[in-house]
Amino acid sequence: MMKFVSTLLFYVSSLAFANTSSPSFSELLAQAELDNPRAQYQVSQAYQQGSEVEKSNQEAFYWLEQAAQNRYKPAQYDLVAQYLNGGLTKPNLDNALYWLTKLAISGDDKAQFELGQLYQEHQLDVDAQSQAKLWYHVAAESNPAAEEAYAALLEAQFNQQRAKQLAQMNKLDSESSETQNDTSFWSSLPYEPQLALATLLVVSLTASSAWLWRRKKQLAHLDSRREALAITDQTASENQQLKTQIAKQDRALKKQKQQLELLYQQLKKHQATVSSASPVRAPASTPLSIACAMFGFEEKQIPDTSKIKQRYKQLCKIYHPDLKGSDEEMKRLNHSLKIILERSSNNR
Repeated sequence: MMKFVSTLLFYVSSLAFANTSSPSFSELLAQAELDNPRAQYQVSQAYQQGSEVEKSNQEAFYWLEQAAQNRYKPAQYDLVAQYLNGGLTKPNLDNALYWLTKLAISGDDKAQFELGQLYQEHQLDVDAQSQAKLWYHVAAESNPAAEEAYAALLEAQFNQQRAKQLAQMNKLDSESSETQNDTSFWSSLPYEPQLALATLLVVSLTASSAWLWRRKKQLAHLDSRREALAITDQTASENQQLKTQIAKQDRALKKQKQQLELLYQQLKKHQATVSSASPVRAPASTPLSIACAMFGFEEKQIPDTSKIKQRYKQLCKIYHPDLKGSDEEMKRLNHSLKIILERSSNNR
């Protein structure tokens, strides 16, 4: 009997552990929105497989790219496979080379080996401009000069392509004018009675029909070229507008970051002044008070969950190790977030 009870307890505890160790999709999505790369990768797989959510290749590729940009290695390898073989997006060899190169630079010997195989299998001709474009792209994440050089190189390539298209259009126009001049040859043929006149008429009609067919084909080709050029111009204009919007957002984020740093410095200065002015009467610091001070909240006036997460994202731009923070500061920030969210849920 005791053996049966112990076995039953073990089975129940195993089920409970399985339930706690497998977070739901909504929990994973909440973690993914807080820039958790592992959660972002799991959300991508859920969208790709249709697990607890409607299947969507677009959402799957978005979260896969987010996880890869946050340096989650399985996501980076998966993204390379997508760019090589397609599935969630169209195959793109340049982007596959970019992500494999990033992995190879980090010291990943597997990526280094696959990069060598990729160059060997595709017989890639490595020219100086392609290499410059690749390395500018790799360095653009952390180097503003590389980002500007990458944008300038893309613009130069676009201008070269446009000039080539214009040259082809001018060549088609010149060929059309030459074809018109060739038809004047038939007017110089000598006149002879009846049979010669009939022969001349047949030849003229044949030549005219051939010229009209060729001219119609050239005009159709020319129209398609002009439409392609117009689409290219429109795309360039849209890209320029998008770059302008991104630059504005970057400036706004930098300004917001400066304001948050100033607010944090003022908060630390105020805490130092209060602690030095009345060290005896200062109340003992609790984990909640420290967490609220870090977020700039009052203990008795903690806002709702959405505003807490919004403040967390703002503070991540200060404390994240990839910016001006450190691992220790990021740990304190995450711990403070957990305390405040628990208090907020208890108040409900």
